[in-house]
Amino acid sequence: MKYIFCALCAAVFMPFVFPNNREWVSLDDPYKRYGRESVLVSQTVPTMKAQVVLDVYSGMPNPTWDLSSAQIDSFLKMAQTFQKVKKSNFFDGLGYRGIYVVMSETNSKETIYRIQGKQIAKEVDPQTVEFFTDSSGKTEKWLLSLGKELIDPDLYKLLIE
Repeated sequence: MKYIFCALCAAVFMPFVFPNNREWVSLDDPYKRYGRESVLVSQTVPTMKAQVVLDVYSGMPNPTWDLSSAQIDSFLKMAQTFQKVKKSNFFDGLGYRGIYVVMSETNSKETIYRIQGKQIAKEVDPQTVEFFTDSSGKTEKWLLSLGKELIDPDLYKLLIE
């Protein structure tokens, strides 16, 4: 009985799995013609990546970590709540200079967010920089909490206060 069921399933589903023409679809050509209509077989889906850099050290590597897809979505939702301002004054000396979030999508330019306290700069390219404020100040603390394991505990305590 088991063999009859297997044979019946194979007879029913095999034509869909292995078409008669036995042609395999090339990944180089995402469109494969079946009959009169063209069917999309594969497509490159753009993927968003984000790396966080804690800009604190001079002469030593800064702590870095990647954001997951869910964390990227959360960050972008937070970014929608930022209020635009004309200019910000970022500290640029020795010590803590903020957090950089470097976002990139497949086949597109990077977008860099610099977050320092409630100040935010969004750089699409070197000539296009927009300034924002995060009235809640939660974005910086949230990003720091995501990289807590990579940050020196004393430094983390100092930054989170």
